[in-house]
Amino acid sequence: MNDFVHAVVNMVDSKLAGINTVDVAILTEFDPATYRANVQLKRKVNGTTVEIFNVPVMFPSYNGCAFVIHPAPGDVVLVVYSKFEVEEQLINRDVVEVNGVLRFDLNNAVIIGGLVTTQDLPVAIGVDEVGMFHKSGASIKITADGDIIMTGKDIHLNGGMIP
Repeated sequence: MNDFVHAVVNMVDSKLAGINTVDVAILTEFDPATYRANVQLKRKVNGTTVEIFNVPVMFPSYNGCAFVIHPAPGDVVLVVYSKFEVEEQLINRDVVEVNGVLRFDLNNAVIIGGLVTTQDLPVAIGVDEVGMFHKSGASIKITADGDIIMTGKDIHLNGGMIP
């Protein structure tokens, strides 16, 4: 490789080294009042353990409905970094000006979900099935042929009928 190509490769590598996009982390603390958490990255940075504080926790939310599960310390989570600062963007639905200098900064992180490690695989379900499983053993499973199977200590139905 000639000197020019080597110099270009080194320059590109040094620029890319400063871009954070996604990390796997361990949740160390969660505040249910603010939906913020502290996380410790599962990788070391220059031999040092890194903890990021006050990270917003995101849940699937559409059309006024949300699927919310509070994470707990020890959960493995996926942390993503916004190209631009996230705080102003999370205040409401308005379009806002952002700081264009701090790109992919560790302070612009959000937690977008929990991850299952190969050590902690959940109950297996079949192809074309949907399952929701709780650590108590309670579950709701929709089978491939449309049956709904609910398991729990007590099952309560409010405001409806089962034909």
